[in-house]
Amino acid sequence: MDEIKIVIAEPFRRRGKARLTPSEFIFALTLELKWLTPEESRRAIDEGLKAGLLKEEKGKIAPTFDYRSVS
Repeated sequence: MDEIKIVIAEPFRRRGKARLTPSEFIFALTLELKWLTPEESRRAIDEGLKAGLLKEEKGKIAPTFDYRSVS
């Protein structure tokens, strides 16, 4: 599985939510998981949007795939 899918899925799995604010997403990746820096987390959002793995809805981001099935 693509690493980007794992990186995108984990904040949603960890929080148990289908939609997160960009700040919640960045917080999960940087402070909770300690996987990425804040800048890298922002890039993950940008890359996810460009690749069609994320979509923006009313100031929140949501995966376009079943994040619960990613391990």
